[in-house]
Amino acid sequence: MEAGPLDESDGPEGDLIQVLYLSRATEPMSESDLSALLEKIRERNERKEITGLLLYGGQHFYQILEGARSAVTTTYAEIEGDRRHTDITRIAIRAVAERKFPRWWMGFQSLNPEEIKNNPVFHDHRNSDTLAKFPARGDEFFEVMYAMYKTNN
Repeated sequence: MEAGPLDESDGPEGDLIQVLYLSRATEPMSESDLSALLEKIRERNERKEITGLLLYGGQHFYQILEGARSAVTTTYAEIEGDRRHTDITRIAIRAVAERKFPRWWMGFQSLNPEEIKNNPVFHDHRNSDTLAKFPARGDEFFEVMYAMYKTNN
């Protein structure tokens, strides 16, 4: 788990990377807020050839960005400067041979309270003791999010 800027030398070697992070919205987001956000994200991601998945629930964002290392690095820096969220925590970065979300400039799913409650991946981050365990759970996070993508694709 890391906070702070993503550097192009961070993570394993490889041109195609995935970055997983979580953050907390500074204000609850309505459906119209989320729709407007997704429209902007998808336009930017298409230009930069970034794909991925965004989940939102319990006033928290969970996002995977995937694409060329330089594009993901600059996009992550933009995300860190976005005032709509705080407590941005990078969970994992990994090199991949191929995209997991090839058809989604940014897939999206709202998480309902039951999904958050029933899946420890989504609620363990609420205190600093469990945050320290996230690097070891990075693969679990990726797999849970990928399963959601497969269900909806």
